[in-house]
Amino acid sequence: MKKLILFLLITLAAPLGAQNFTFAPKVGLNLANMTKTEGDMKLGINVGLSGEYMVAEGFAIESGLFYSMQGTKASESGLEVKLNNDYINIPVYVKAYVADGFNIFAGPQFGFKVSEEAEVSMLGVSYKEDLDMIEPFDFSIGIGMGYQFDMGLLISANYNFGLTNTVKALGTINDVDFLEDVSSKNSVLQFNVGWRF
Repeated sequence: MKKLILFLLITLAAPLGAQNFTFAPKVGLNLANMTKTEGDMKLGINVGLSGEYMVAEGFAIESGLFYSMQGTKASESGLEVKLNNDYINIPVYVKAYVADGFNIFAGPQFGFKVSEEAEVSMLGVSYKEDLDMIEPFDFSIGIGMGYQFDMGLLISANYNFGLTNTVKALGTINDVDFLEDVSSKNSVLQFNVGWRF
């Protein structure tokens, strides 16, 4: 992972002196879920830095590094359980400016789990417990659209749908792997604001 991040930073830093390179700090809202868990969307945030390189008129490559709070939640009979799965995500988007500042983008995203915990609440009492049931790597595809204002402000909305299973077998009892056949993928809707420099 360290080599991948170093490669990304070098790639982004190489054209810093060029006029066709910009960077933008961003922050946004996540509506995250995990498929086949019968859970509901969980609110979270994402924050990070992106870099954009114009490869031709109207076309750019955008990448970045983001901390993203994901997971899912479920409620039943006064009991609420949240799975808080946090990632460092590295998206690599191909972006097309189709009209003025309006743009559409799509591409792969590489996610690296940094923490996971269960948060259980009932009758006003809650506790948290660290878990080890989520795979350390996540691969997804993101699609979205945004608008870049001339002053520097940018807004965007995108949906990331996971392609890899996030849940690993929890353990073995009598030679049976629990959750071995569970195939749950990340599903994250994001709304972001940022400022381009």
